[in-house]
Amino acid sequence: MGRRPLSVSQYRTFAECPWRYREVYLRKAVTVTSPFLEFGRLEHAAIQAYVKHLVAARKDAAPEDVEAVWAAFVAQHPEPIPEEMWTEAKHLLHRFASGFRLEVDSVWDTEVEMALNWDGAPVGWWDEAVWMRAKADLVQVDSFTGDVEDWKTARVPLSERALQEDLQARTYAWALWRHNQKLDVIRVHFRFVRYGMRRTAVFYAADFKATEAWWRQISDQLEALLPEVNTDKRWPATPGPHCGTCPVALRCPLGVPALGEVLPAPTTPEQAERMATRLLVLDSAREALRAGLKGWVEATGPVLVNGERFDFYASPRWEYDVYEIAKLCKQFFIEPLDVYTVSPDKLRRLKRTEGPFVAAVEASRKDVGSTTFMHRRDKEESNGD
Repeated sequence: MGRRPLSVSQYRTFAECPWRYREVYLRKAVTVTSPFLEFGRLEHAAIQAYVKHLVAARKDAAPEDVEAVWAAFVAQHPEPIPEEMWTEAKHLLHRFASGFRLEVDSVWDTEVEMALNWDGAPVGWWDEAVWMRAKADLVQVDSFTGDVEDWKTARVPLSERALQEDLQARTYAWALWRHNQKLDVIRVHFRFVRYGMRRTAVFYAADFKATEAWWRQISDQLEALLPEVNTDKRWPATPGPHCGTCPVALRCPLGVPALGEVLPAPTTPEQAERMATRLLVLDSAREALRAGLKGWVEATGPVLVNGERFDFYASPRWEYDVYEIAKLCKQFFIEPLDVYTVSPDKLRRLKRTEGPFVAAVEASRKDVGSTTFMHRRDKEESNGD
């Protein structure tokens, strides 16, 4: 029985906004990733690189290896990491490593792809008969117990009670059980990296079967809609917080026809909701426009419009050798705590009274900055006025 493949992310998209689901998954519209999601993917990949390092080195923990892992990750990354993401991503990787321990002997695999057909039998990820897909960051199996780990780089922490009902958690447990039915108990752990928190839900045989029955029901509902893919009223655009990261916002019927319309100050709840919806769509549309223009400028060069030059501008970022700073503090009789955290602003203030020291510190720094895409008032255009 052929069925359209499903996943948790696809179902959530459908539940939040049927129109978005149709555009992304059925019509295959061109999508644009928001910076918010782009950072999440970057951090997720960095954490995955660290965990793979532990598995390869057969270590349960190695926070002392983070710098080396990060350096290798950056070197292998297909694109330069934007300055605004670099510092935070590296900080979160250190935080993750400080609290994570791996059961090396129980590791089944990392980035585990679990795919099922309509009968619930395991199949290949791209098998023609695939019906359900779930990809776990880490799976560990010990006797009759399985553990699924998932890194949440931006999601707000759930309570353990809420996690017990979370669709993704339940789907992970069901999919793993289908791949290894010797397991009696499966624990699903969500690590909320930004918050340094870990939540656990425990699932048993009855939970696995209930989750499978639920997915079958959802699949039936969706299959019934597919013949009406061109009937717009069956796929309504539904505004909400998800609009802020919508990859097809520029096509949205709620926002595109009137992007330039200036709405009056709201006087009713309905008007306020309309304005809030417009802001969500505009935020996502802005990021889509910015990403598209960024690609053009990167490939062909600057764009000049009304005196504004869209281009890549240098964004210096300095790193300081703490050991060199310590020696300089001793040499110039400076209290080390005064410069424990070195920043341009702090050095600028200190320069008023300790000029030679600051000059020596600046001489020891190295530029590890990058470029940032933005727009500024064009100097050439300004000089011509």
